[in-house]
Amino acid sequence: MKPRKVWIVTCVFSVLLICTAFFAPSIFAQSQSEQPKPAIPYMQYLQYLNEALQRYYVDEVDPEVLFQGAAEGMLNAVKDAYTVYIDNGSLTGVGLQDTTTGFFGGIGVTFTKPSISTAERPAYVEVASALEGTPSWKAGIQMGDLITEIEGVSTIEMTQADIVAKLRGKIGSSVTVTVRRGKNMEFPVKLVRARIEVPTIKTMKLDDKTGYIRLIEFNPNATPRIQEALENFRKEGITRLVLDLRNNPGGLITAAVDTASLFIKEGVIVSTKSRIPQQNLEFKTNTKIPAQFADLPLVVLINKSSASASEILAGALKDYKRAYLVGETSYGKGSVQQIFELTKNSSFKMTISRYYTPSDANIDKTGIKPDKEVLMFPALTAEDEKNLEKLLRDEKLANFVKDNKDLTGSQITRYAETLAKEYSLNKDLLRILIRQDYNRTHTAPAADIDYDPQLQEAVKILKSPALPQLLLQSKTVFQMQEEAAQEKAAAEAKKAS
Repeated sequence: MKPRKVWIVTCVFSVLLICTAFFAPSIFAQSQSEQPKPAIPYMQYLQYLNEALQRYYVDEVDPEVLFQGAAEGMLNAVKDAYTVYIDNGSLTGVGLQDTTTGFFGGIGVTFTKPSISTAERPAYVEVASALEGTPSWKAGIQMGDLITEIEGVSTIEMTQADIVAKLRGKIGSSVTVTVRRGKNMEFPVKLVRARIEVPTIKTMKLDDKTGYIRLIEFNPNATPRIQEALENFRKEGITRLVLDLRNNPGGLITAAVDTASLFIKEGVIVSTKSRIPQQNLEFKTNTKIPAQFADLPLVVLINKSSASASEILAGALKDYKRAYLVGETSYGKGSVQQIFELTKNSSFKMTISRYYTPSDANIDKTGIKPDKEVLMFPALTAEDEKNLEKLLRDEKLANFVKDNKDLTGSQITRYAETLAKEYSLNKDLLRILIRQDYNRTHTAPAADIDYDPQLQEAVKILKSPALPQLLLQSKTVFQMQEEAAQEKAAAEAKKAS
């Protein structure tokens, strides 16, 4: 790079930093009661550091590389997994745009990456969800799995940009990841990259009166598709509904509000609170969307992979006693992010506020507890994990499914009984795992109630004449949080005494 060009870029970089110092107080204003440290000296230190590297470092340094490093470092310093630098060409950057279109490229997995690595919790890639029908889903990758290596390289030191660059690639090419599940299980998975189109919903009739809708992602098509499905159900005589938000990672807040407007006549669906008054907002029901299903009996399914917009919808339906929640405590993403353009090829995402349910509860890092807790799988002991790891390594499930193209329920049950004896594992757990393996390689139904204890319980409650009374007696999200806090305080007091 020519000396004059280096000097010009350095000056531009310095001016940007100085401008940030001058304008940051007005953009990110704090309340009058707060006295922040002056930013100008620190920006000057950065300017000096940049100039020193450009002038004295032994090798010529690309100013863009320094800029990207400085931006990533500043954003990572706040230790917020959702406040990150974004290369617009990366999977993360493309994914943010894809939320508005319903398309994305890659292996079909969403993930989080801790900014800090410790001995107790190494900063591996944590799978948030594997989207159905994608390479990661077909390979059996699950929410909560850790990707410890990509192509043999540890993910601990990788940035989010590194990860998406390695997972992304030409359609049809392969990438091998090492997956850690639980405390002991670790195994390699080879994935073939694909262009993925994410369906918005899946529907089916569970019986003559019960409809089922699984909402996969909150994109612009979510509410129209749900409304269309509900209208068709009504024509077919459906009088009650299971809305499945399990494994839904979220999406657009407006889509969550619009969907809630189908079931709630009026009121605040979600509010946001920030240290900046302009970011304190209320999102009320959309008056352009008639609440034509406000009286439809409703049970909502959630699990630990229901996050963000899923929690907004579930929280609103619960607080208005509009739906009964069944399943497991949700993920607990109660923060709001905004995208800021940085350069032509980069931007950054920053947490600007936290959202609150209608009962004024923030569920960040705590999640929403269901009205009726039902586990999808029985709890595993350390010995169970060891035995299950051996089963997966032996590839018994995959081979059985491969050798039996059209599995019946009785075949699955018999083989589960055989495996239960051989590996000392729970028969019901094995039935579900066999069926899930089968569904990954076949056209899976929208719902598989015979192998889904959470859905079974949801339908049972939905059909019960006691549902109106259960809803009346149910607690809001805020009340459940208060109750949990009191129980924790009582337990701590008892322990201290």
